Amino acid sequence: MSSFSDYLEQAARSPFPKELNLEKLELSEEDIARDYEKMKRMYPREARFVAAIVEDLCDQLEYEGSPMFDEQPDSVTMYRMAEEVYVRMKGKEDGPPKPDCPLMQLSMILICNEFHVRRCRYHQRKRRFW
Repeated sequence: MSSFSDYLEQAARSPFPKELNLEKLELSEEDIARDYEKMKRMYPREARFVAAIVEDLCDQLEYEGSPMFDEQPDSVTMYRMAEEVYVRMKGKEDGPPKPDCPLMQLSMILICNEFHVRRCRYHQRKRRFW
């Protein structure tokens, strides 16, 4: 059984590998998810907490016809999610968040990233079964 590193070594030796199975070069959905989880564990502590809140909010939006899966995601929905993250982190007594607040900016980045990951997974599965 050849591994990915064997294919790379073969490609390095010859400009035209004799046998190159492209299916073995692709990572499975499970491998991608495992790698993504490893990377998220490297987030700083507060960012991991914010990411957990973002994942919880995105879980609530993961259904057929959700604005998360629209061709052009709604920025107002994403901003409201960031405000919800702010409220869960700081509480309502801190007042309304300012758009330039670092927590709001981090929340928006993590929301955009989580939307992207879930949209890619959704489109892959949809393509596979339809």
